[in-house]
Amino acid sequence: MKIHIETDAQYEKRKMNLLELEEQIKEHEVIEKFKDGVTDAMLHGIRDENQSHHYYKQGYDFGIHLFCKQEEWTHE
Repeated sequence: MKIHIETDAQYEKRKMNLLELEEQIKEHEVIEKFKDGVTDAMLHGIRDENQSHHYYKQGYDFGIHLFCKQEEWTHE
């Protein structure tokens, strides 16, 4: 197996890509929309039909999954 050693230039490029990714995540409110979806599923039990953001929908689906798991654990 060949060991890959990253050059300084490769590291700097990767570092910049991660910084750009972080900025894009903030700009598009990815984490906030995901959290909103989870919150609506777990606490309210209804989906906000005005939310069309992809990550809101993923958060909502994840929140429903967690809610169902919690119900299973509670009734065991």
